[in-house]
Formats: sequence, structure tokens, C-alpha cells
Amino acid sequence: MIRDEKHPVSSALFGAAAIQVVLAWIAWGRHRVDSTPLEWLDFIALGAFLFLGILARRARVPAAVIAVVLYGTFLVQQGSIGVELLASWVVLKVSIVALLLVGLVLAFEPKKEPEQALGTDSETGIDKAIQVVWSAALKAFCIIVFGLGLSVFVDFTLVQPSLRYAKLRPTEDMNTLEDFASRFGRDCQWLILKIEGETYYEARVWPGQYMSGDACYVFDEKGYFVDWTWDSGDDPRWTNTKWNQTGERHPYSFDQIIENIKTDT
Repeated sequence: MIRDEKHPVSSALFGAAAIQVVLAWIAWGRHRVDSTPLEWLDFIALGAFLFLGILARRARVPAAVIAVVLYGTFLVQQGSIGVELLASWVVLKVSIVALLLVGLVLAFEPKKEPEQALGTDSETGIDKAIQVVWSAALKAFCIIVFGLGLSVFVDFTLVQPSLRYAKLRPTEDMNTLEDFASRFGRDCQWLILKIEGETYYEARVWPGQYMSGDACYVFDEKGYFVDWTWDSGDDPRWTNTKWNQTGERHPYSFDQIIENIKTDT
């Protein structure tokens, strides 16, 4: 219950930091290969919330105002880049805004004198009822925000990767290029690789959002399946194979590759 805390503004800012952890984790998963200063703003916001949460114990009004201004500026910057970026993970962002506004309101709330504390004789029944309703509402809000953040975290780190892996994993009966095309289609990126004097064929499939590289499938010169990875940008095993080494790579269509196999054999 934020209002009953000794440092309620600090609690609100730490709550915003907890949600920002999820957004920073998502940003890291999305851009851990090619990052830009804009993408690091999620981590900067996390650090700012933690710092301001500590500062709020000594100076609650400046900390609350700075937090609102900084996050508002961050959202405006995202909106100037594109509405789609601003609308991404909107539930978590709205939750952060709500916590920051709660912290701002509590920061300007006059401190109670000892004789006005909850439970004293000077407090009316209406005041006590308002305190109870307020505390219950804030507690329910925090539980909902925590539940949403936890569900997003679990979905992003466990559910979505498992579904994506199952979708991209080769089946036991996928032995040739034709088998691959029957499952994934022909309209992916096809490459002919020249590695160590040998010819290989590589199919690249975009695995979806938040993956650092394509899913890659390699076939030998006769069109038989050899190897694969579901994330060529972040799979350490794939990084150390010859498929990921520098060599000649030429884009072709599926029909051209099939014709090339027939010519070579």
C-alpha cells in the first residue's frame, strides 16, 4: 500500500522501475546485436527511476517532478519517431505513467502531523474510510500491474520462444530442398555458398520479432539437408560453424537452385 509507506513517492518510483525492467529486457532481446542510442533509452529510464526512487527519500517533490518530465520526454520522442513505436507494449507504459502520476500526487500531499495520523481520535470516520478505500485501490492496482508485467515477461522469455522454435524446427521427414519448400514455401531468401571449394545451398527464413538473426537451413550440393539454426545472429554453435564464416554468397531463386543442382548432378 503505497500511501501507508514511510516513503510513498519512493515506492511509486521503484514500482515504475520494476515495470521498466521488463521493457529493458525486451529492448535487450530485440536489439542485442545492432543497438543504437535510442534503444538504450529503456536502460537509461530504468537507471533514472532507481536513482530518483532513492532521491525521493530526501527530496520527494523534485524526484517526482523529474521522473514525470523525463518519462514524458521519452514518450514524446518515441511518438516523434512513429506511432507504432509509441504504441508498443502500451499496457506497461500506461502502468508506468499511472505510477508516476500517483507519485507526483503523493509528493505534493502535505505531511501529516503526529496528532493527525491514521487511527487517532482527531480523525473522523469518513477520513478513515477514505484512507481504507485509497489503500485498497492502490494495492489492487499494484497487484494488477505486477501480474501484467509478469505475464508479459513469461510470454516474452518462455512462451513465444518455445512456439517460434517449434514452428521453425525441421521435421524428421525434411530431407531435401523440396521437403523444405513444401513446409516453408519457396519465397524465402535463397543463397548459394562457396565454402572451402564446396557448394552449399542456404535458405533463410525470418523468424519473427525480437530475434537477432534469420533462421538458416543448409543443404549440400545434391540438395540434401545438412544443418540449421533458428537464430543465426545469437546461436553460439552456429557462430562457430563454417556456415557462418566469410565466403562467397550469391542470391538465387528456388527454381534457379533446383536447376543448378540438376546441372551439377
